[in-house]
Amino acid sequence: MIVICPDCTCRYNIKAEVISVEGRMMRCTACEYKWFYNGVTFKDILNEAEGTDPSDDFDQIEERLNAIEETLEGESIQEKESIQVAYASDSDEEEKKPPRRTSTQPQYHYDSHETDSSKTQQGHVTGALAALCLFALFCTGIMILKETIIEQVPFSKSFYTAIGMKVETPGEGLVFDRIETTWEGTKLKISGVVINLLKESSTIPMIELSFQSKEDEILDKGVFSLKSKRLEGEESIELNYDIQVTSSIQEETSSIKLSFLPPKD
Repeated sequence: MIVICPDCTCRYNIKAEVISVEGRMMRCTACEYKWFYNGVTFKDILNEAEGTDPSDDFDQIEERLNAIEETLEGESIQEKESIQVAYASDSDEEEKKPPRRTSTQPQYHYDSHETDSSKTQQGHVTGALAALCLFALFCTGIMILKETIIEQVPFSKSFYTAIGMKVETPGEGLVFDRIETTWEGTKLKISGVVINLLKESSTIPMIELSFQSKEDEILDKGVFSLKSKRLEGEESIELNYDIQVTSSIQEETSSIKLSFLPPKD
């Protein structure tokens, strides 16, 4: 079959069985150009063989194909050996080269493990400082908002007591003074003052009003609050309250009792 060099177009007459169905590397003897020639078909090989006819015995065809494969395997081994020889010659040339001069300047090596470790330690310190700041802010908040927290969450009183802080009891130090009651039909009018005997301010709790009979039986109750929620130390506030009751309660009432309701735990 005719093979043409793709570089200089030089023509060669080469047997198809030499190229084989797998193809092979070709080299032009005129221009030294190398290229890979694609494989041929079995039909090309059989048609080119001398005295070969499609009606020939298949055993002869098989023997010829086996011979072609052995030829190709021998060529492959020779190519591998030539590559190994070339690699060995390159290694010898590399060893013959004079050694490179090394720099006399000091070399600095950085240990990435030590750098990562220092960064981790810095991260731990930063996290600890942040946690400490948050804890300090939390403690400051619960100190400043102590009264509000106790008022909204009554059972928090035990927490403040446990950490040694004085917890105010609503109504502590407060007393009623100059209380007067007047009936206008079935309406009861109460007047007087509430005094704080302490030097510190105190929370004014809800006030309970009880109607009692001669036998100290409680006939009815009422609850009310003053406009002000706190009373400064050694100060007083006026108490004025009106309540409408039934005629039976008004007739049976023998005494009126006022008291501060204790906080709900």
